[in-house]
Amino acid sequence: MTMGAYSFQKQFIRRSAAETSNTPSAAFVAIPMNQGTRFSVNYAMRTRWCKKIGEWPCVRRQDIVIVDMFPDSPKTLPENVIVRIDTEKLSGDEMDRLARADGFKTFPDMVEFWNGRLPFVGHIIHWKYTPGGLAHGRNRRRA
Repeated sequence: MTMGAYSFQKQFIRRSAAETSNTPSAAFVAIPMNQGTRFSVNYAMRTRWCKKIGEWPCVRRQDIVIVDMFPDSPKTLPENVIVRIDTEKLSGDEMDRLARADGFKTFPDMVEFWNGRLPFVGHIIHWKYTPGGLAHGRNRRRA
């Protein structure tokens, strides 16, 4: 079985992998992954600063769609964004919780990140963080 590998921007590393609790973590990805598949969480893949954060099994996968209802406007506004997870439209409170779970302070911060990149159609990959999955030592690729 092939193991997936995902690269995260620096701002998402703390929320995506290096948690200190045993609560499930999650990430948005465009490529599907099946439950039980092991994958590695990395920073700066395909660069000389690549660092493996850890490796865990996927415990759940959900479909996600993020759409700007007015894509021709110059700026995406939070009130114009619809988020669906597994076909269920999220409420404002649910979108705020989703944004915080993904490492943003607020849903408007998340919308600012996605400005100009919508629609997004992908998956939320959930994994159960365990300290045993953390990579130890320096895992930097040589340039």
